[in-house]
Formats: sequence, structure tokens, C-alpha cells
Amino acid sequence: MNTINLMGRLVRDPELRWTQGKDPKAVCRFTLAVRRNADATDFIDCIAWQGTGEMIEKYFKKGDMLAVTGALQIENWETEKGEKRKSAEVNVRSAYFCESR
Repeated sequence: MNTINLMGRLVRDPELRWTQGKDPKAVCRFTLAVRRNADATDFIDCIAWQGTGEMIEKYFKKGDMLAVTGALQIENWETEKGEKRKSAEVNVRSAYFCESR
């Protein structure tokens, strides 16, 4: 089972883009600052597709508190110089408001 729940503040405004092709899809990228403990904060990259991504981009801005549920996704690739790289991001399935304005 690959499920992750996070709650944190947006590091910057969410960025909404559209895929290329016959049937373009909305894709929203953002980073959450999640407190691990009193002394440490993790910055976690997230990606949300379609309606979820559009909702996040529309209603959330830098500094807003956001809770997400999704799956951890690990990407492996190789640079042009042949160096192996790895990155992790959360593929968001749902997002929730945590504060009222």
C-alpha cells in the first residue's frame, strides 16, 4: 500500500500548466513545508492532476495551510554526463482546506 498524508504550508504559489496533445490535462506542481518536529521542516514536492490541480491553483496561495492525500512516487533518471539521479514527489489524489480566511 502506498498512501501518504501530509499537512503543511505552501512554499510558493501553485503552478498550473497543461499537457500537450489531443486531450490536454491540467497539472499543478507545488511544494509543501511540513514540520517534522520542533527543529526540522521537510520541503516536499507535490503534483496534482486534472480537477484536483485546478482546485489547488484556484484556492491556495503561498503560505496557506493545505492537507493532501496521495501516493509517494520515486523517479530515477540519468544526466547527460551519465550521473544517476533520483527524486521523490507526492502524486496528490485529494486536497483539503485547513484554515478559514
